[in-house]
Amino acid sequence: PRPFESLGRVERHKGHAVLSARRGVHRGHERRLGQEALQRGAGLVILAGIAFVALFAPAISPGKPDAFYGDAVLAGPSAAHPFGTDGLGQDLMSRIFQGARITLWISSGAVVAGLGAGTILGCVSGYWSNFASASIDRVMDALMAFPTMIVALVVVAIFGVSTNVTIAAIAIGMVPGTTRIVRSSVIGVRGEAYVEAARTLGASDARVIARHVLPNILPVVIVAATVGLGSAILAESALSFLGLGTPPTNPSWGQMLSGDARRYMQSAPWLAIFPGLALGLTVFAVNVLGDALRDVLDPRLRAR
Repeated sequence: PRPFESLGRVERHKGHAVLSARRGVHRGHERRLGQEALQRGAGLVILAGIAFVALFAPAISPGKPDAFYGDAVLAGPSAAHPFGTDGLGQDLMSRIFQGARITLWISSGAVVAGLGAGTILGCVSGYWSNFASASIDRVMDALMAFPTMIVALVVVAIFGVSTNVTIAAIAIGMVPGTTRIVRSSVIGVRGEAYVEAARTLGASDARVIARHVLPNILPVVIVAATVGLGSAILAESALSFLGLGTPPTNPSWGQMLSGDARRYMQSAPWLAIFPGLALGLTVFAVNVLGDALRDVLDPRLRAR
C-alpha cells in the first residue's frame, strides 16, 4: 500500500498547490479591482472639483484674472496670492480658475461639434452602400493621413486666431476618428433582426436610424465623447501654447505655460507648476471617467 499512499500524498499536494494558486489569482484580481476603484473615485472627485471651479470661477476666485498688482510682480505663493503672481502682477489662481472655464468650454464645444458631425457621417457611411458613403470613406481616409494637430494648425492658419476657430479646428480633427467608430458600430447593428423587422413594416431609413440604430450605438458614442474630451483639452492647450489658440485677453492653461512660465522657469517655477498640474489632473480625470463609462456601457466588459 505504500506506493498508493505516496500517490495520495502527491495528489493532495497538487490539490493544495492548485488551490493556493487560485487564491493568489483571486487576491490579485481583488487588489487590481480595488486599485481601479480608487483611481476612478479620485478621478471623479477631481473632475467634479474642476467642473465646480469652472462654473463658479468669478465667485470663488481671490481676485479678477485681469487685475494687476504692481506691488506683487512675480510674487511667490502667499495668503494673498495662493498660487503666486505672474510677470505682470496678475493673480495666478484667478487666471487658472478662469482658464478652467475657457479650456472646458472650448474642448466641450469641439467634442460636441466633432462628435455630431462624425456621428452623422458615420451613420450615412455605415447604413448605406452607395456613392455618398464611398465618398465619405475616401475623404475620412485622406484626413486620417494627417495628424490632428496638423489639421488644426492648417485651419487656424487659414481663418485666424479666435475662440470659434479654435473650436472648429479641434472639431475637424476629431471627425475622421469618430466617423470610423460610428461606421463600424452601424455596420454591426444594421443587420440585426429588429432593424430588418422595422424595414419590413415599412419604416423609412431615417426612422430606422433614429429609432433603432442610434439608440443601440449610443454607448459607443458616449465613450468616444469622454475619450475625445481629454484629447481636445490637450489640443486646445497645445494651440494656446503655440499662440494659435484663444486670444491673449482670454487666459488659457496652455497660454500660461507659454509666456512667463518659460521665461521665468527657474526663478518663478510656480508659473509652470500650477497650470501644468491643473492640465494634467483634468486630463487624468477625464480619461478615468472614459474608462469607467466604457466598463459600464460595454456589455462584453460587463460579462467579465
